[in-house]
Amino acid sequence: MKNLSTLIIAFWLFAGVQLSAQNPTSLPGPITVCPAGEFSGHHHTPLPGWLEEKLHGAAASKAAGSECGNINVTYTGFTPAAEAVFETAVNIWEASLQTTVTIEVQANWIALDEGVLGSAGPNTLWTGFSGAPNAHYYPSALADQLEGNDLDPGEPDINANFNSDFDWYLGTDGNPPNDQYDLLSVVLHELGHGLGFISTKDYDQGEGSLGFDDIPYTYDTFLTLGPGGTSLLDISDATDLGDAFTSENVYTDSPSAIDALGGLFPRHYAPADYAGGSSISHWNESTFEPGNINSLMTPQIGPGEAILDPGPITLGLFEDIGWVLCEGTVNPCVAQDLTLEDPASICPGETTEVDVEAPNTVPAEGGAGVRFTNNIDVNIILSGVSFPYSFDNDLNGVLSANDFDPFTGEFDLTTFVYSDAADPGASICSESENPVVEHPFIRCKLSLQF
Repeated sequence: MKNLSTLIIAFWLFAGVQLSAQNPTSLPGPITVCPAGEFSGHHHTPLPGWLEEKLHGAAASKAAGSECGNINVTYTGFTPAAEAVFETAVNIWEASLQTTVTIEVQANWIALDEGVLGSAGPNTLWTGFSGAPNAHYYPSALADQLEGNDLDPGEPDINANFNSDFDWYLGTDGNPPNDQYDLLSVVLHELGHGLGFISTKDYDQGEGSLGFDDIPYTYDTFLTLGPGGTSLLDISDATDLGDAFTSENVYTDSPSAIDALGGLFPRHYAPADYAGGSSISHWNESTFEPGNINSLMTPQIGPGEAILDPGPITLGLFEDIGWVLCEGTVNPCVAQDLTLEDPASICPGETTEVDVEAPNTVPAEGGAGVRFTNNIDVNIILSGVSFPYSFDNDLNGVLSANDFDPFTGEFDLTTFVYSDAADPGASICSESENPVVEHPFIRCKLSLQF
């Protein structure tokens, strides 16, 4: 009888552990602070083609109840103009991430510390809910999607603050003047933190920590010391972990983010001087500089800078932490076949082939030229370039444009061979009504390497 009683007690103790393991547990979410950057030139990264197409039908999709994502914002202190900008950012994220449960955002237009553009983070972190794929903590908005219902009704999933003292650009075209900060870009950035792009790291007098009571946060599980190196979660010594936080050598091993960067490991922001609100919770600023397609989630945005693209490596990381990307959300940096004068996204490190028309001989007195244009009237003509330094007999070659900052983004391409080195307009393949030289065209391929 004694043994039976012991078994019954043991059973109920075991059952109690199992039941408690399924009870959702929450903690207050971390907040990331984003300082204002300095002017470094006018940089414009437009919406990728896949996203622009989806946004054209966003209003109709919402009216029909068939939108991919659903985000509801409660505004405090915003002007109507600022709210309109915020809703554009909401539309971009709604077209990027699937939601079955409405994401609730509390947005505050308030005075923040001097030099701070905004701050944001998930309202809560959750673990132990029935839909969790593992024992990790998840940001509130993502936990709701995994659970299939709102784990904390009546409470926001994301808290976001924006500095009312700044001179903001309130347009939605991504063309802020050089003395204003683009609110649309900053809202996109802060919502990214609230959706889960944020670390639970803590740093005090050289010692670091991650997670809570040995339970990791999903974003942190991908952090490594060095590309493909030791997981930061496996560094148990607090001083060693603090050294990692300030090593300038923290990367992600998120497979989808790596794939989006062409097999390279994306680098996080881990400066030698620890930045309390920014370290580890951003991509590295010097790796993904202004104008780079992946620069939205770097720690600073400067005046005159706009980036309207969530970025392929950010979307890749989001996919790996548990989000489901909307149908049609593709990596615009994947090399693709381009056609003469059609829009194309070409990203750093990518090589792609372009079908172009060119004469079967290159005039001895002339050379080759390429023109790139985009929707903000950047018209770049590289006359006198060679492929690589001359055409081969089949008119094939490579143009390297790594040194040309304006090439990040979406551009239309026209390639031509000109007969007068001093006058690119007088070209065989130009749009001139009366080209200097008439010549039959042949098909050739030009490899663009960015």
